[in-house]
Amino acid sequence: MRDELREAFNFLSASLHPSSLIRHRFLSSLVPPPSTLSFILLLVGAGLIIACVIVAAMSRHQKSAGRPLHLEGRVGVVLEALEPEGAVLVDGELWRARARGGDRIARGRVRIVGARGHWLEVEAVA
Repeated sequence: MRDELREAFNFLSASLHPSSLIRHRFLSSLVPPPSTLSFILLLVGAGLIIACVIVAAMSRHQKSAGRPLHLEGRVGVVLEALEPEGAVLVDGELWRARARGGDRIARGRVRIVGARGHWLEVEAVA
């Protein structure tokens, strides 16, 4: 019984080996020559590397406003206490903010009095 199983296994492994499959006329027409297969793999690999470089470059791109932001005078809500820096929500957008004069503003509403780069300068609304 053991010899029969071993013989069956050897037969199956020999008949399913890629070199024996290529011997058949139909299957040999489906498998490209090794040089063509290497070229295809090289192209696919190069394409993946180029795609990764493009995605990395796009992720590092910082958006810039097409027009100047006119935020002065708008009112926002303190989300992270300004001690003197924190975060405020203005028109649904989260901004880093700095309290004018170094004041501490724990919560409530603030008015934007200026902007420098990506920072807003704010003061408490009475």
